[in-house]
Amino acid sequence: MDLILKGLSRSKAIRFMSAEVTAAANELAGRHGAGRAATLALGEALAAAALLSADGSRPDESVQVQLRCDGALGGFHVEATGTGELRGFTHVKSLPACDQAEEPPAEMVMGRRGLLNVTVSTPGKVLYSGQVEATPPNVRGALARYYNRSLQVPSGVELVVALEGDRLSRAVALVAQKMPDGDTETFVRILEAFQDGTVRRKLQHPVEAEPTWAVFGLDDAETVDSRALRFQCRCNSEKVVGSLLSLSVSEIREMVDAGHPQEVTCHMCGEVYEIGEDVLLQVLTRKLQER
Repeated sequence: MDLILKGLSRSKAIRFMSAEVTAAANELAGRHGAGRAATLALGEALAAAALLSADGSRPDESVQVQLRCDGALGGFHVEATGTGELRGFTHVKSLPACDQAEEPPAEMVMGRRGLLNVTVSTPGKVLYSGQVEATPPNVRGALARYYNRSLQVPSGVELVVALEGDRLSRAVALVAQKMPDGDTETFVRILEAFQDGTVRRKLQHPVEAEPTWAVFGLDDAETVDSRALRFQCRCNSEKVVGSLLSLSVSEIREMVDAGHPQEVTCHMCGEVYEIGEDVLLQVLTRKLQER
């Protein structure tokens, strides 16, 4: 089950957040026809977005994470909402030269340089926008820089995705953060567990019914909140028809003149909508009236 868990050690003033997004990432990868490399990237991207959404205070709040990179993938655009809805895409879906490898080569897929942008918004209003360099464009590293530099919250971050065949067997992330009055000595020990691979091994081989932060051995660390996650897109046929109004009259007229229904694909989820000739004519008529 995809889930956000929030934990806290009150005595050390250190908090934890973990996000499991395996099911949602596999659903999206299937909808987009993603290859192995794009599937791995979607898993990492959705896990990062889910973590960043954990502090959302409103159900209508969304966190959008975009990465542009100079690798063959081009980057990604994903979103996590305050109600646990996940959606998104990679710019390129299939990379035959990379997808055939047992482990798609990171530098070929993601490149050497990138830029990570995070936008927090509610309908019609941007609450926050920030960005960090992603050089190299590694999602875990970029997320750590975002927490530590942009948000200025001392954080340790780990992210694990794994393939079994062409599907993800695991897509999970963990962040540990020192609160303003947090115990520095304990937090340094926690950061060492991130750096020496202890946390990564824990994420790769979880113990059932045990939170991932149990690896740090803090006796009073407890789960304080949870939120279910799932794939869900907000697209529908009405919104798709509305989006056609952004096209020029000549573009819409070309669709009408084709004399058959047109297919429109939602970039965020891969859903395909068939727009009938009568609807296209209505859209054209409205555009002409707005001139």
